[in-house]
Amino acid sequence: MVRSLIRNPNHCRALAWALLPLLAGCSASMIKINPGPDAGKATIDVTILRADNGEPLGVEATVVIGGEKATTAAGDQGVRVSAVPFGNSDPPTQPLTVNAEGFVTYFEDLQLNPNGTTQTQVDMEAADPSTTGTVSGAVTNLDSGNPVANVRLEFAPDIPGTPEGIKAATDNAGEYTVRGVPTGATLATATAQGFLTNTKQIVVAQGEGTNPALDFKLVATTSKANVSGRVTDLITRDPIEDASVTIGGVGPATTDQDGHFALIEVPVGDQTIQVTATDYDPFSDTVTVTPGMSDLQVQLAPSEAKPPPGPATISGTVTILNNPDNAGATVKAIDDATDQVIDTAVTNAAGEYGLFVPRGQYVIEVSFKGVTITKSVELKGAGRVKTGVDFVITAP
Repeated sequence: MVRSLIRNPNHCRALAWALLPLLAGCSASMIKINPGPDAGKATIDVTILRADNGEPLGVEATVVIGGEKATTAAGDQGVRVSAVPFGNSDPPTQPLTVNAEGFVTYFEDLQLNPNGTTQTQVDMEAADPSTTGTVSGAVTNLDSGNPVANVRLEFAPDIPGTPEGIKAATDNAGEYTVRGVPTGATLATATAQGFLTNTKQIVVAQGEGTNPALDFKLVATTSKANVSGRVTDLITRDPIEDASVTIGGVGPATTDQDGHFALIEVPVGDQTIQVTATDYDPFSDTVTVTPGMSDLQVQLAPSEAKPPPGPATISGTVTILNNPDNAGATVKAIDDATDQVIDTAVTNAAGEYGLFVPRGQYVIEVSFKGVTITKSVELKGAGRVKTGVDFVITAP
């Protein structure tokens, strides 16, 4: 929360940032000022106070803005951070992180003043040591091993529908600390411009210094990776020879007698995979390409001269409780043996859906606003369809 910078006009400490030229009359222990600003770089004066009483924290605080780092001594109420790059955004902004033992990490995207010193006040909330913990670590480039600055870290409880978590950003050494993270199962996400997002599932323990270092190795979006896999028949599970495989525009590669394929230097990230083979329906899906990824398993459905009557072989309705209507639920048919999604549908206002899949054993998965339910279904084929696969789901 940012408030007026002058809290107690008659108190020398509160006037420090508004009256910087007059600081000679204030105690040198009150404020720690870094070296003067560099030309073409931003200078930020940060006042740090307790949210509950407006007083200085009483403990050391670390401030990181745009990768630049500064530290206040216990009892100081602020710090000047110099040589902060303006960046490429318009208006110029940089992530601001403030850390102090016993307080929840503060984070915001701070708008910088391009014509003078930026002044801001940060009010720190006390952390409950019995229900929160501290996580720290480093972020590096997977290819080069170099630290990555300005990486945004977010730690949120691993619960559907959870609001935003506790955030922080890395300094120029690629290091970060996040305090006040709720204990328990947590999703830790690292995001940086020019890199693929990296998410890890962790369990946060309470207290300071109790959690192991959590490091991230980010993959640059310009990286490429080798991709291999196997193509088989959806029904018989036999390998398919001479299938054509293309991923992210790279290829095609042709499968061997065992159904194996390999593609070299595929762009990383979400890429489209397309597979075709004689006497089989074409296959298309999205895969996430990363270095060292596991082999892909692709199953093709045999083409049928007389396919089952359309438009669906599995159909039903989804009733969404606590919702104005039944529209918007996502329904997937997942092959029970391979976990491959064969078809996807979205319900209309009446809750109706239809899936077109070949014979087999499936898990029908229904998702709505983070809530998911499933049901097992067997489709026997031979032109037969299965109707009345109905669900009732409760909106959060």
